Amino acid sequence: MRIAADTEPSVPVARIFDCFEYHFRDRGRLAEVTGWDRAIIDMIDAYRGSNAVYCFPTRAEFLDCLPSGFQDVGFHPSGTYDLAADCPIFACEKA
Repeated sequence: MRIAADTEPSVPVARIFDCFEYHFRDRGRLAEVTGWDRAIIDMIDAYRGSNAVYCFPTRAEFLDCLPSGFQDVGFHPSGTYDLAADCPIFACEKA
């Protein structure tokens, strides 16, 4: 999501891997400093060479794509965990 905020809503997954590799070249040190399990850190390898693209539109961009005929459109909190504010639940009713 950070890469999308700096560039555009659509982010090639391979770019996410490349960015991670650039910033965290020493995974052993990353694990040591953060206390994260190395196996969890290494899950980023699934992104290497991927053709997938993730899309992170802003709320306004998302709403602009909705067809007419919806009412009570809104984004609602999805919990109290870290990043919950960035992962709302979208709800609406068909008019």
